[in-house]
Parts: sequence; C-alpha cells; structure tokens
Amino acid sequence: MHQKTARLRVLIADNSTPVRLRIVSLLNEIPRVTAVAETVDVPNTIKEVGLLQPHLIILDLNMPGGNGLDVLEFIRRKKIQSLVIALTSETDLEYESTALQAGVIAFLNKSRDFLKLADVVRELAELTTRQAKHHPFNRVFSSKLSHCH
Repeated sequence: MHQKTARLRVLIADNSTPVRLRIVSLLNEIPRVTAVAETVDVPNTIKEVGLLQPHLIILDLNMPGGNGLDVLEFIRRKKIQSLVIALTSETDLEYESTALQAGVIAFLNKSRDFLKLADVVRELAELTTRQAKHHPFNRVFSSKLSHCH
C-alpha cells in the first residue's frame, strides 16, 4: 500500500481469506490508505483494535468467537476513536439497525455493496488528509456516509 503517504490506517476483520484479499486489493488502489492488520475472529480483532487503535475497521459481523457487536462494545467501552464499517453477508434489517446504533458509520452487504466500500474509504482518506490538522479523526467524515446501506 502507499506506505510513505499513508494517513488512514485500516484493520480488516473477516474470517474469509478471499474477502480479505479482495479488500486489500481494493485498498491498494486508494492513495493515503494502508492496511495495518488482518484478523479472522472476534478475540483477535478486539486484541488488535486495542493495540493498534486503527483509524478505520472494516468489520464482518459474523466471525468465530463472538460477533461484530462484541467488537463494537469493546470500542465503546474503551473509548477507542476508530470508525467502523460493517461489511457483512447479514441482511436482517434489525441487525443492521442494531449495528448502526452501536456505532458503525456504514452497513454494507458483501454481495450487493462491495464496490461502495471503496467510495467510503476513499472519501475518508481524502477528508482526513485535508482536515486532520483541524479536526479529530472521528469527526472528519461527511454526514452522507452515516447509515450508508
């Protein structure tokens, strides 16, 4: 990835190797973005989020060892400033609502919305580059990203 100009540090949490590879490939195309870790289950995701405190987490809500809501609860409890995009196969509207209430900025379906992920990450990277000096990271995204689905 664009190591010398990286501004947006991303953790990819998904137990599917093909999905993680596809996300990494997508991130490689976006300037000022770097994947700092990949995790395959909830316990390791929580561990890496606590250690790395990435700017952005791309989170599958259905992983071994718990679910994405456990990760979101950890982030809230520890007051970690990471933004979270749910990228999941989950289609239940109630689960989507719960995830959005728990703090995800976008709820994307893997099969239907995968390409939207690039748009969201690209906008976050551009906004953080322009505004990082004046705003905390968690306030840098546009309101149109919230509840993207």
